[in-house]
Amino acid sequence: MRDHAWTRNRMLALVIVGALAGVMIYALWRLSQSLQREQALGVGSPFPVITVEPLTGDKETMRLPAGKKTLIVFFRWNCPHCVSELVRLDRACRQIPPAKLDCVALAFDSERETRAWWLQSGLQMEGAFVRDPEFIRRSLDWLTAVPLVFLVDERGIITYKRAGERSEEYDGKLLRDFAHR
Repeated sequence: MRDHAWTRNRMLALVIVGALAGVMIYALWRLSQSLQREQALGVGSPFPVITVEPLTGDKETMRLPAGKKTLIVFFRWNCPHCVSELVRLDRACRQIPPAKLDCVALAFDSERETRAWWLQSGLQMEGAFVRDPEFIRRSLDWLTAVPLVFLVDERGIITYKRAGERSEEYDGKLLRDFAHR
């Protein structure tokens, strides 16, 4: 009887260890997939051409990047860090002639709330929804680290990428230097 209980406990322990190992392998595989997708949007890589729709309600879709230097910021309307970074980047963009730099803020969730927030925000940079389901599907797991900022050159190559906020001075200098290169 004692040997039977011992064997049953060992089998149960092996099942638990096996299940934990399986969960860990799956988590590592998902992390690996996520890192590969992020590296695909790393500095020196082409930014994928995506379809976006302006937040102003216009039904005209656009393609980004559009063949000129572009600041692209992914944001969520209910993210305080996103809002403060958008305000700083918007002020910096106002200091640069539109012929030198396109400034675009991109949202990918909560369409009704985002549009309402955008229209009352007073931001002057262009705002748009990502209308490319394949891009969202491939990228959503790491696009949630917002604000996510990209600088894309005329050839569509990512020259700068970061997540999070920076100071107004930092953002202003970054955009001026990029626009006048």
